[in-house]
Amino acid sequence: MKNELLVKWLNGKRNYTVGMVLYGQFGNDESIIKQLAAGKNNYSEKLLLDKINALAEGEETKVTGPVVSNYEVMPDDTDKVLQSLKDKWMPMFTEMNYKRHALDKLLDDTFETSGIKRGQLAMEILNLEKNCIHVWQDRDYYLKHKTLPGVSINEEKVIDPFLAAKRIELLKIYVRRYKNILKKAPGNPEAAQLLKQYEDELTQLNKEHG
Repeated sequence: MKNELLVKWLNGKRNYTVGMVLYGQFGNDESIIKQLAAGKNNYSEKLLLDKINALAEGEETKVTGPVVSNYEVMPDDTDKVLQSLKDKWMPMFTEMNYKRHALDKLLDDTFETSGIKRGQLAMEILNLEKNCIHVWQDRDYYLKHKTLPGVSINEEKVIDPFLAAKRIELLKIYVRRYKNILKKAPGNPEAAQLLKQYEDELTQLNKEHG
């Protein structure tokens, strides 16, 4: 059975950006997506048409390869950083799905302005998809390295009791500061990581010098 959305695109005005979104959804061959993303020209238009035709006829199957994490639901987690990553990702994912649904409905639109609407909406979907993927990449990086890309604090072993006491008071300030930041903006994984690191350091110093 032919995919209805692909058939509608083939029978319509074949908006290039909409076609890219549809191919990314049903084809997902990264090498083809990169060629299409390079820009609209005679070659890329022909490539897009051929690939969507193949998908519509069932001649091309979705590439499995690595897991496309941006279409999965990011799980809740007790880890502050992982949960903050979800809090950052969830609104974008929800908006992307809403706009995908809106795009599906616009494929039925026969007004002359519909092509412009579809093109604008498709670009918004592509940007949201890119941002969702980026959050998943940050999550994968954190799971592997226990830190977010580009986020680190300098930790020095504090032995002197007087310096330890000063550091403890400073850490308490940092912990309060980043708790307040996360209370106002839960989807701030960088702040969540710093809070976690400062809390861990504070716990350790309290054990050693408390």
